[in-house]
Amino acid sequence: MEKLGEPVHAPSTPSPAPGWRLTEADTKGWHLREEAHHNGGEAFFAYSHRCIEQPRLVRYDRYERKGRSVTSTWRVDGVDHPSLASAVEALNTPPVFDVEEIAYLATLPTEWTKKTVPNNINWVVNQRVRDKGGVEWRDRHYRITPVGLAALSPTTKAGE
Repeated sequence: MEKLGEPVHAPSTPSPAPGWRLTEADTKGWHLREEAHHNGGEAFFAYSHRCIEQPRLVRYDRYERKGRSVTSTWRVDGVDHPSLASAVEALNTPPVFDVEEIAYLATLPTEWTKKTVPNNINWVVNQRVRDKGGVEWRDRHYRITPVGLAALSPTTKAGE
């Protein structure tokens, strides 16, 4: 496991080289980390796995208790995609943050900060920003990512 001072992931945007685009072949060697277990009671259970290299990419695996079927769904920026190829294509478009999300990004620290007591964090907005790669959480610590900082430009980050 990486130390909190080290980057958790690579930037979640394609290379700046003109005409360069991510392809499904680029996903070879990417890693998924389980981030959540979802309990659907007697109906289902599920797991969310976030990609370390491209944190906007999530695989949601849903296991139906009756019939024992499994459905995997790829998500980018919180939006479902029918296939990995479709999800990778969506990664070629930078995330779009709304006004509420930009305001939230402006409050985030650039260094790892421990989150100990719930305060005024709007968890719904936090999840949307996390899905778009703007904030990262690790071991009860959080910080803004390069993607989040880029979304603030040319706005000045609060407190700087």
